Amino acid sequence: WLAAGTSSGVVGVWDLRFRLQVASLTHPARARVRRLGGGSKPGQLLVSVQGNNEVGIWSVESGGRQQAVWASSAPPLAITHPSQHSVCCMTVCGAGLITGGTDCKVRYWHMGQPQE
Repeated sequence: WLAAGTSSGVVGVWDLRFRLQVASLTHPARARVRRLGGGSKPGQLLVSVQGNNEVGIWSVESGGRQQAVWASSAPPLAITHPSQHSVCCMTVCGAGLITGGTDCKVRYWHMGQPQE
């Protein structure tokens, strides 16, 4: 499949075999999509959005966000007063996620216990 993100917080997913859009994922705050990546399981999509160093793990099948990591002093998943920092690169590494952001920090998120 092919996925593309928009500045209005929508990610469209297409099945290229049939040339059909199979999913449309919308960020709850409609935050600008910065980066997309493949998740650790089939049908998962990593979505980095503008602000709060947020990365969401979305299910293409259900269209819902399964998990989110957040490196900001703002309350978790708050949509008011976001920080201006964003994740610019991300990769799955074993049971974790490695991210690099505009705040010049590289973070390792243990997805079993992301608060660590």
